Amino acid sequence: MRVSAVEGDLAQRRADALLTFMAVSSLAIGALIYIFDRPPAAVYLLPQALSLADEQKAWFGVLGGPLPELVHVYAFILLTVVVSPWSRRALFPICGFWWTIASLAELGQLPALAPRIAALVPTWFQHVPVLSNTANYFSHGTFDLQDLVAVAIGSVGAFLSVNLVNANSRKCPAGSEHY
Repeated sequence: MRVSAVEGDLAQRRADALLTFMAVSSLAIGALIYIFDRPPAAVYLLPQALSLADEQKAWFGVLGGPLPELVHVYAFILLTVVVSPWSRRALFPICGFWWTIASLAELGQLPALAPRIAALVPTWFQHVPVLSNTANYFSHGTFDLQDLVAVAIGSVGAFLSVNLVNANSRKCPAGSEHY
């Protein structure tokens, strides 16, 4: 059965909408971890008033540590795929790019590297709201091998998710209730 260009375009838009929903949902989980499990001083963009963290109880338990790294790389890959017109051909490089960025950020928190990296951060970063916490990320961050594993799992999970969503979008004709 040959799919028309209109049906193919609609299927791709539906796939992109699903990938966007999956990415935003993942980021929401990461935000909940920051709200419930991390003290506001440890989270750059979390106002004190939104923090519900209790030092005596971690709502997400042991998963609350590495889960944000997993969901961040997962969501960034999905969103990059959605906004990139060449993404269907470049899924593996997109996954590799975000895996590399997230892994390097984690490795940059190694005690032997962190002070050197923090010292290299330009002083003008302090005047840019999104970049102002960069030096602190390295100098006060904690390297964790579980975070590197979470980044790898998030990258592989995103690769599999995109392939699964795209494969299903090609199988289900437009207007199908099975999508």
